[in-house]
Amino acid sequence: VKGAMYVGGMAGQVERGAVYQCYSVGSVSGNQDTGGLVGYIRVLGMVAHSFWDTQTSGQLTSPGGTGKTTAEMKMFSTYSAAGWDFWDIWEICEGMNYPVLQWQIPVEDFRCPDGVSFIDFAFFAAHWHHRHCNPSNNHCDGTDFDHSGSVDFLDLAIFADNWLAGVRN
Repeated sequence: VKGAMYVGGMAGQVERGAVYQCYSVGSVSGNQDTGGLVGYIRVLGMVAHSFWDTQTSGQLTSPGGTGKTTAEMKMFSTYSAAGWDFWDIWEICEGMNYPVLQWQIPVEDFRCPDGVSFIDFAFFAAHWHHRHCNPSNNHCDGTDFDHSGSVDFLDLAIFADNWLAGVRN
């Protein structure tokens, strides 16, 4: 993010309402009222339980949020201590990436929210030709994508389509 005034990684200014459980990691530069997460907070604005990466943003201060190093931004404890929900909303691969919203993770990304990779393929392959896949075993740990009851070529096609779609950053 680059601008002259009211420049922040998440929001230029918070006039009303709240920035809650958010983070930013991009580069931020500006001339006036510039911050790692937000540039300026007005009287009715609020920032809570939110973070910015001080290393990637190039900003050591922000009128709201908490600055963390890149290593700290990739730690589960940073967010869990602030009450982030890693049961239903967020997911993180400790030490490897920033938090990801669970709805953004492809179902074929079994092991870590880092994109569909060979690790995920190995997990899928270990379930090859398993039968009796049903809700009680989470459809063979999620590898029976079409819920047909077994892990077969149709599931492999679904896996391959998503793998070839690319790996997320």
